[in-house]
Amino acid sequence: MKHIVAAMVLCGAVAAAGYAQDVSSAVLRHTHYFVVLPGDEAPTIRIDTRAFYTYGEGVTVDVSDRAGNVLFEGMAPLGQSLERAIAAGGTDALLVVAEPGYNGIVFSADAPWCVYVGGTWGLGSNRAAPPMSLWVPPDCERFTVRAHAPSPGESARVMVDDPTGAEVAALDGELDQPAETVIEVPAEQRGAVWTLRWGNPQTATGSLDDLNTFVSGELTPVLWPTAEWAEEFGQMLWQRHRAAIANEE
Repeated sequence: MKHIVAAMVLCGAVAAAGYAQDVSSAVLRHTHYFVVLPGDEAPTIRIDTRAFYTYGEGVTVDVSDRAGNVLFEGMAPLGQSLERAIAAGGTDALLVVAEPGYNGIVFSADAPWCVYVGGTWGLGSNRAAPPMSLWVPPDCERFTVRAHAPSPGESARVMVDDPTGAEVAALDGELDQPAETVIEVPAEQRGAVWTLRWGNPQTATGSLDDLNTFVSGELTPVLWPTAEWAEEFGQMLWQRHRAAIANEE
């Protein structure tokens, strides 16, 4: 996990104000890591909190630059939002760590961003989740998607679409135990944007609720809220990620 996050904050990109879009994450539970690519102006991040059951903790938020310098530390009480412009100080990437525990957050920013989907929790979504985009490198022959819905009565369907929009794989069922599918990537569909989608199961009772989704393989395990951002910044992020891994070996 350490080298993945370090690699993500090494990315070098300039995001102009024109990239700002009204896009946000699904409701996410557990600790999540977001990479925000700032432009000339200070990007604004927003964390909307969601309370679950009797868990009383607020959401802690830390923002650091690519050198690991902490630029902001704060907390959003449950039922409230935290919105903050981050003076990036010339850095080309920000790492945002949001820790809601068993409560939830909805993340958004007015600059391109992606979310890390490896580690302990992957993408820890709750109920409906918008499609998200994955950039697959030119030398990635296959990647793995894994899903786990451990709570009783909760099921899901996780679908993988190729760059043409065709569904090529799905995980469907109760998913009480982790299930995975390996996607073979044809040569002509490498160096392109793939899509993950979520919905109710077709082969089990129950409905989409808490679900952890993971992506792994010879790629950077991040998902983007728009295909345009994945297309524009995915290759750059992979190059930095691969270089960081090579330096550690």
